[in-house]
Amino acid sequence: MKNLSVILLLVMALFTGCREEEGSLRIDSLSVDGNEFYSFQRIKMWMAVESDNLGMADYEWGCDAGYFSEGQGISEATWIPPGETGEYQVWCKITVGNKTETRYRTMNVSHYFFDYFEHDGTTAISVNTAPPNVRSRPLTWTGVSNLTRTVTPATKSCVISASGATATTGLLTKPFTDPDLKMPFSCMATIGWNANMPAEWGRIGDSLTYSLVPNLIGYGFALSRDLDAAGLLYVSNVWFEWFPRGTNMGQIDSGSGEWCNGRFYFMQSGVGATTVAGTEWFYHPALLSGAGEYKKVAFSITNDYTVVAYVNGTKVFETDALKNWRSANNYTGNFNLTSWAIEVPNGSGDGVTAPAATTVPTIYLANTVGQNNGYVYTGVEEN
Repeated sequence: MKNLSVILLLVMALFTGCREEEGSLRIDSLSVDGNEFYSFQRIKMWMAVESDNLGMADYEWGCDAGYFSEGQGISEATWIPPGETGEYQVWCKITVGNKTETRYRTMNVSHYFFDYFEHDGTTAISVNTAPPNVRSRPLTWTGVSNLTRTVTPATKSCVISASGATATTGLLTKPFTDPDLKMPFSCMATIGWNANMPAEWGRIGDSLTYSLVPNLIGYGFALSRDLDAAGLLYVSNVWFEWFPRGTNMGQIDSGSGEWCNGRFYFMQSGVGATTVAGTEWFYHPALLSGAGEYKKVAFSITNDYTVVAYVNGTKVFETDALKNWRSANNYTGNFNLTSWAIEVPNGSGDGVTAPAATTVPTIYLANTVGQNNGYVYTGVEEN
């Protein structure tokens, strides 16, 4: 009987030890900050798990596209989405002893990039500095040294002005590190001016002249040569500029008879110096805006290389200039995109006395967004 009691105690201890080794396991949630994301964004994810033996828990993160840059084996991870927009599955498999559970989550990658210009609510920051309390959307815009960029916490917007006045314009640039990023590409921002926008630049009456500060805003794409394309010639820059107030450098729109307030031009490189390959001037009233009047301005190069611009849902410009250039030059390669620049007024740069920085226009900017899947922004989307 004594031996039987000892055997029973050993069996009970064995079963108790197995239960303790297994532990309980229940996944409460797989969490992430936000519902929409952009390509190559660093997305923090974390697991909420219940177990009586969390010290034994092993976390295995997985996805059907993109990759995890950190987090294997622990409860928090960072997922990097792929370059193409769409819906993707991510998951985490948790093992505690002999028990395993997996939780899945669908991730909506809706933009190539999307910057809110978020702020941590304390002091003003440079736009190219990531706020410590913004987890998912670092501010990756860069600018020239004489361009001041600050974020306004109350509006989550960016106010841009020139701290110096020695260059014709200042550029706020969004660099892209994806070597495979190519046309089509569509971008949009909420943009306008707050103060000091000149009424004229380059024309007084019918005479050409130059004021100290240009009254324009612009979007520009920097392009690189497709290494698989024949020949050396390629389109290196594409620009869309508009004059939100006043007039331009003396061009009249033949259709409306108005002084033009918009300009499209592009440049080519590869054979000798970089040169302007084509310019088109035009007028559209939707491009005009007053102080504090902010508009959604969209600029796109489509799948077939049509160039189109919209303002608040209204098409203001369209051209086949790039398509025609490709045909005329027998160019069959891609247009690879390296950056998107926003051009803002600064000093004149033409040899005249530079204006005081306090008289240079201040530009409002918010919600910059981009897409590379063929979708064309029209300025009516809620971002």
